[in-house]
Amino acid sequence: MIELVLVVCSLLQPDDCRFQRPGFESVYGSMRTCVIQGQIAAVRWQDQNPDWRVRRWTCDMPRA
Repeated sequence: MIELVLVVCSLLQPDDCRFQRPGFESVYGSMRTCVIQGQIAAVRWQDQNPDWRVRRWTCDMPRA
């Protein structure tokens, strides 16, 4: 499985950046699917968290 990883930064404190793993898992377990669906999931996360901005996102293997 592949997992979406977001780097998000606070609007009030732009230097306060964190990693978020919003629970998105690629349906097909492929990097390509994550790349295609990950952008949509990142936008959805940002819409649900208006005090934060997604600075970047990537797809990666899940943490143990």
